[in-house]
Amino acid sequence: MRLAALIDWEEFDREWGALFSQTQGAPALPTRLIAGLHYLKHLYKLSDEEVVRRWVENPYQQYFCGETYFQHQLPIHPAPR
Repeated sequence: MRLAALIDWEEFDREWGALFSQTQGAPALPTRLIAGLHYLKHLYKLSDEEVVRRWVENPYQQYFCGETYFQHQLPIHPAPR
């Protein structure tokens, strides 16, 4: 929770926001979720599938990625490798 407070999450919105289209494809996911999942994946050396499975079971990881309430479903569909 302390680390989440130290990160400038709006910087990800500013840097990545232009890369997402408002008119094409599926609705964009929050940049904090994507950045947080990538960080957790790198930190714990996890696959796409492992990071989202752990996220569902861990309220601290969910908070880190921007959730305010505990979620019970995968945040994204993990891409198979």
